[in-house]
Amino acid sequence: MKYVVRAVSIDKKKKRPDVVREELVNIETNELFQGCKDFIDVANAYESFWSLDKYSEEKVVVLGVMPVKPEVNAGKRLCEVK
Repeated sequence: MKYVVRAVSIDKKKKRPDVVREELVNIETNELFQGCKDFIDVANAYESFWSLDKYSEEKVVVLGVMPVKPEVNAGKRLCEVK
């Protein structure tokens, strides 16, 4: 199963959103998402991974997770995380 994760990076010093990004994740092939059963699990794993470093200057917050339906999402340009 594949999901599109939409997330925002928040600059901790400026306390404001910095970059909004979308990534295509495949929970069947990406070890980070092993054991994820639904979109909530995917969101939690994504946020946890990108916000691991407490000394980082940014925090990542998931805005939404959508399951990919090949016939609906065909042709969209996204960054795939393998």
